[in-house]
Amino acid sequence: MAGRDWIRPGGANPFRPLRALDPRRPHQAGDLIAADVQWWNVPDFTVGWVSEQRDRLRQAAPRYHGFAGSDLGERLGEAPFGLVAEHHSFRWTRPSSPDRHVANLATQSYVVAMPDDERERFLADEVRSLRATFPDGGLDEPYVTALTIAAHPD
Repeated sequence: MAGRDWIRPGGANPFRPLRALDPRRPHQAGDLIAADVQWWNVPDFTVGWVSEQRDRLRQAAPRYHGFAGSDLGERLGEAPFGLVAEHHSFRWTRPSSPDRHVANLATQSYVVAMPDDERERFLADEVRSLRATFPDGGLDEPYVTALTIAAHPD
């Protein structure tokens, strides 16, 4: 019977090097290792308004990371230890509103770390921008979730 493991590398921190994938454990043909380092859902930057917001964040918030390095598929590349990697992702949306979206944005560390006056101005500008983009008050927050499966070759 094939085994399955679910691993959160680096203590569930996607910005630490991939070390927790334990190659010393014996794996047999048919065993799978699912490595999930995107323990949050990454905004889908292929959507216009999300990409535009990312650009504004890069200018306003010096600590904004843009989710760089959070894609395990990019970081893992070819699977180590003789394993074969398969990279999968799926897109999904969550219904929201401009006010709710910006309230969530206000809780992110890169926004919290902004000087108070700059943060308040930025958040007010974001609410205005999103209300103009979504005048009916509803917006769908688009996300991408990624999964890399490393399988022992048969």
